[in-house]
Amino acid sequence: MGLQEPLNVMGMYNASLEYGISHRARTTGMLSVAMFPDRFFSIPQSTCRDQRDNLVIDTKKFPSGMNAVTDEIHRQGMSFGMYSSAGEMLCARYAGSLDHETNDANSFAAWGADYLKSDNCYHMGRFGTPKISFDR
Repeated sequence: MGLQEPLNVMGMYNASLEYGISHRARTTGMLSVAMFPDRFFSIPQSTCRDQRDNLVIDTKKFPSGMNAVTDEIHRQGMSFGMYSSAGEMLCARYAGSLDHETNDANSFAAWGADYLKSDNCYHMGRFGTPKISFDR
């Protein structure tokens, strides 16, 4: 894979993306910076899980689902990334991936995520190296 330029992260927390992505991207200058044509959006995905341990999407924030968000971001020539944690919760107290890594990875892939940003908040004493988190 080789050396790559670091990602510029634009978090769109608590934003209604359904109709606002295009306007927000243009007004924040994200689409006009030639040096970094691909931008990385990081969106906290859920506060809870369903009976099958899948992340539950907030349908008030994302009424057409995550795939519609991903499609719009990709249509604008940007990359899409999910934000998660190797702990029970993200730092912002959304559902984390601890003990749900496979389910969450499958969800992120199904939603068309290009990247994953992962931190280690609320690790419940089970922190370690990136390899340990990956192997879980």
